[in-house]
Amino acid sequence: MDKNTEKLFIGYLKEADYVVLDSRGNLVDLCENDTFYVLITRKEYLPLLEMKADRLSASDNLAIEYLRSNVLEEEKRVTRGRLWMSNCFENSRIEQYSKALNSDYNALSRWIKKNIPNQNYSDGEMIVKGYISNNLLPYTEKGFFFI
Repeated sequence: MDKNTEKLFIGYLKEADYVVLDSRGNLVDLCENDTFYVLITRKEYLPLLEMKADRLSASDNLAIEYLRSNVLEEEKRVTRGRLWMSNCFENSRIEQYSKALNSDYNALSRWIKKNIPNQNYSDGEMIVKGYISNNLLPYTEKGFFFI
């Protein structure tokens, strides 16, 4: 996802009342912060979130992991963005919300699929297909690797 599309995505998150947190549980404004790893959740889930080793993780919380795409010019690499969630919770207290979280994940995925084309692009010697913003395609022609 390029920066222009990400601004639209951030607008969607705000409009749909999602909350964005860093790995320490602090609220993050993605427009003002370049944090690479964040968690997307709902306000009503905040009291249910639990830190492990001073860190929040999507693997055991009602949250969706969002990794941002970044262009690393000096390294000739582009980090792939990602949405990820777990729906296997050991904590029965939060298990009841997993369907709602899954619905949120699906809504975010639909937004991405609607706004970012699924297209072929060059990744080193390989041609791969994936959701990639048109503004990132020139990096494939410059020989950047997507990691």
